[in-house]
Amino acid sequence: MSVDTNTYALIAPEGSLAFKRGVPSARMWADVDPHFGVFSGFTLTMPSRHGAHGMRGYTAACSARHPESYAPNETAKRVMTALGAPEQPWFGNLVLCGELAGDTGSLDLCGLTKEQQERIRNLHAGAGSAQ
Repeated sequence: MSVDTNTYALIAPEGSLAFKRGVPSARMWADVDPHFGVFSGFTLTMPSRHGAHGMRGYTAACSARHPESYAPNETAKRVMTALGAPEQPWFGNLVLCGELAGDTGSLDLCGLTKEQQERIRNLHAGAGSAQ
């Protein structure tokens, strides 16, 4: 497993995918919610105590209630469903990053592994062709 300790994925409502550096950072949080700065996180895959990376997602906490500020994100919907999340509407930006089990039992944010990045890239390519 190859780790890039600082990379996260950003899927924007118009369908673009970008990999950016800075987990966690003010830049990452601004990418999650550029309007109000309020975000909601959720675990997609739990990390193991034996070093296997999990994956965590973030979206604007109020995105579904403010359609004037957060456009529907059909690409994120397809990617999230393929990653095992329940099928539901997504609005605004979606950020995906890694998650590791800390020494004290805490869950710590980290960059996506190269394998996670490749999986997201492949799912995104498939989601784009489904539009």
